Amino acid sequence: MSIFMKAKGAAGDLAAASKRQAQRGKLELELRRLESKVNSEKDAIGPLVYPLLEAGTLQVDLIEVQDHMMTISELSSEIAERRAEMEALGQAQAGEEERPTEAM
Repeated sequence: MSIFMKAKGAAGDLAAASKRQAQRGKLELELRRLESKVNSEKDAIGPLVYPLLEAGTLQVDLIEVQDHMMTISELSSEIAERRAEMEALGQAQAGEEERPTEAM
C-alpha cells in the first residue's frame, strides 16, 4: 500500500470520527434541551399542587412531601418575621423624618 493510500485512509477515518463527534454533540444538546423541558414541566406542577396540599384538599402520605411542607411552613414564618421587622424599621424611619430637627 502506498503512502498516499495510507494518508487517504487516515484522512477518511478522521473525517468519519469528526462526523460522529459532531452528531454526538448535536444529540447531547438535544438531550439537554429535552431534559430541561421535562424539568420545566415538573416545576410547573408544584405551584398547582402546593395550594391543594396546604389546604388539605390533597393528601399525600409520602414523608418527603410532608418534610417539604414543614420546611415551607417554617420558611414562611421566617419571611413573615422579616417583613414585620422591615415594617417596624420603615415606621421608625418615617417617625424620625416627621420630627423637626432641633436648632443648634
